[in-house]
Amino acid sequence: MKPRRYEYHLTAKGEAFASVLLALRAWGDTWCKEPAEGIAVQAGPRVRGTC
Repeated sequence: MKPRRYEYHLTAKGEAFASVLLALRAWGDTWCKEPAEGIAVQAGPRVRGTC
């Protein structure tokens, strides 16, 4: 059994991949839903070192 995880920190590779995820989200907002639906996911600023 794995121990419970209380904190998670992205690696440098994960941090670099964030821009890819944001681009996919923007593409989906443009091409995969109606304008009246609004924003599907809101991403706020992250403070490094916090959960």
